[in-house]
Amino acid sequence: MALDTNALAEGPDGLEATFTVNVLANHLFVRLLQDRFAAPARIVITVSDTHFGDFKHNMGMVPGPAWKSPDALARTGTFPKPDTTAAGRTAYSTSKPAAVYLVHEYARRLPAGSDAVAYNAGFAPGTGLARNDQLLARDTRIPS
Repeated sequence: MALDTNALAEGPDGLEATFTVNVLANHLFVRLLQDRFAAPARIVITVSDTHFGDFKHNMGMVPGPAWKSPDALARTGTFPKPDTTAAGRTAYSTSKPAAVYLVHEYARRLPAGSDAVAYNAGFAPGTGLARNDQLLARDTRIPS
């Protein structure tokens, strides 16, 4: 998911959009399908190094996570100045370790022969990650 431009976006259910897409949607999808898993089965959840919040892992574009309880993360306005891009990026970086925790929990609970894997695709230019930044900080498509 591309980052929301703030931490106020919510879906029709009233839950914060970034956490919903990156964590809750994965959990719901797995729960709805788990009775159909047949060994060998593999669940792959997309995660990100943005949760490190440092230049090495995200070129300084995303602040580190600000962990709170999942019920708080699922609500809009959880982070300071929720109407800012910094809050939207914090929501994103916080949702990614939550997805990693989800994978660890699946690894504990899934039946034998089922695996849960966290996949980090790495930095992907052209995704709109910095679409609301100043011009020099925006990510753009790499020319082919």
